[in-house]
Amino acid sequence: MVTIRDVAKRAQVSVGTVSRVLNEHPKVRPVTRRVVLQAIEELGYRPNAMARNLRSSRTDVIGLLFHDLAQPMAIRSVRGAEEAASASGYGVLVTDAQGDADKQEEHIRRLRERRADGLIVFPVGPRTSVVNAVSEGDAPMPTVLIGQTAPHAFLPTAVVDEGPAVEEAIGHLASLGHRRIAVVTSRTYTNQSRGRMFQAALRRCGMDGATSVVVEEWQDAVEVTRDLLTSDDPPTAIIAGTHGLAPWVIQGIRAAGKRYPDDASFVAFGESDWALAFDPPLNVIAVDFYTHTRDAAALLIRMLKGDESAPRNVSHQSVYSRRGSVGPVPALKHSGEQR
Repeated sequence: MVTIRDVAKRAQVSVGTVSRVLNEHPKVRPVTRRVVLQAIEELGYRPNAMARNLRSSRTDVIGLLFHDLAQPMAIRSVRGAEEAASASGYGVLVTDAQGDADKQEEHIRRLRERRADGLIVFPVGPRTSVVNAVSEGDAPMPTVLIGQTAPHAFLPTAVVDEGPAVEEAIGHLASLGHRRIAVVTSRTYTNQSRGRMFQAALRRCGMDGATSVVVEEWQDAVEVTRDLLTSDDPPTAIIAGTHGLAPWVIQGIRAAGKRYPDDASFVAFGESDWALAFDPPLNVIAVDFYTHTRDAAALLIRMLKGDESAPRNVSHQSVYSRRGSVGPVPALKHSGEQR
């Protein structure tokens, strides 16, 4: 491997002179700079980025902390961040909180210790825990939140506007006669926000609201869904508050001896290849997480470069995709009336 000493020997200068050329020191004579740069090109020398940045306290690395890398959209998020980062000469260090708020805080501390220049976070639980973790030490760590349904008061945020898509999905269900709807969610900030959004949309459609069930673990959705559909007054439609819940809800539908959309319509948040591969394919409310995370990373990098014109927030809009998992209310009889 070519070293800085090899370059110095080829250019017949000191190692210190090569270092000054690499760090663009203004007092290096033009003729010396040309000789050193020519030696670098001839030898194919690639300077150690970490060593070069020690003096400036920069690493040219940003952290991407995902709440759960098992989520289908995680890989698209990683690729979006990589695109924005590589275009600006940054690398991306990906970490996984695995749905655990304590692990999230631990990862943030480790990223600070490794001197990542900034951080993109899809939070687990309340966002205040992220604010507290990135604010430790002498100076706050530049941070952008992603996948949020509303801006944060202090941290720059990549916001997903889900309102219009939620309204369309509820309107679609209502047009097919659905009045008893169940929403299955988990205990994340985003899921709780979506639950409130659905309740408001249902009321605007003239419905009292949905049965809302919060599960501790995703697999709990199997039993919850089965119990809902085998109750005396079962819902005619079920909504999964996050994409990771979708397979478990579908298993619950099957465990109840039912099928979607014949016995119960089903809508999920988030897009994936398997959402399309299901038979029938799933109706989803989704945002393009590749673009969403790419733009969040671009915002963070603008902040790191001191761009005072960088916006506080970026926003993307979800869309409702109509496929095959939603149908008319099945002809059920209750109290002698057909519904």
